[in-house]
Amino acid sequence: MPKLPHPERVGAVLAEARRLLDMGPDGGFTADVTAGVDEVLGRLQSHGYDDPRAFVRDLALASKECAAAAEACSNLEVAYCLRRQRHEKNEDRLRSECLRIMQALPELFPEQRLQDATVTVWINPPRPGVVVTDVDKLADEFVQITRAPKKTRIAEAIRDGEVVEGAEMRNGAPSLTIRT
Repeated sequence: MPKLPHPERVGAVLAEARRLLDMGPDGGFTADVTAGVDEVLGRLQSHGYDDPRAFVRDLALASKECAAAAEACSNLEVAYCLRRQRHEKNEDRLRSECLRIMQALPELFPEQRLQDATVTVWINPPRPGVVVTDVDKLADEFVQITRAPKKTRIAEAIRDGEVVEGAEMRNGAPSLTIRT
């Protein structure tokens, strides 16, 4: 695998190529593409790219590197999420155990309280709260209803020649596949 260029170098060359090709911030061209091609090629050569294909190759490889880093972050997120859930479960279990013991031994915890130099623990009286016993019996003003388009069904209807008000079929943006 070729050595990847330094990210700052790739960023600088890409910024210059965008400027020279009058590319908008979204990556789309805002002027005639051929107007500055020679200038772009010259600028790429001044940054060590004799062949623009090598530059595209380096960008593609850097993209794959970023994808691998993003996947690693995603894996860490999953691991940290599981770890957080485990700690939350342990917290709940330990709090429940404290409550159970304090309720079982009221003579050791006057006023349902423990206070020493490191911690203060007390039992709060119950507070009123809503408990929904049957969501289907609630009036509409007490429920939240979410509208979401059924895109698969809409696509089927349009393909079958049906006119669907508020929807139409369009081609998506072109995409790039990179394999290493």
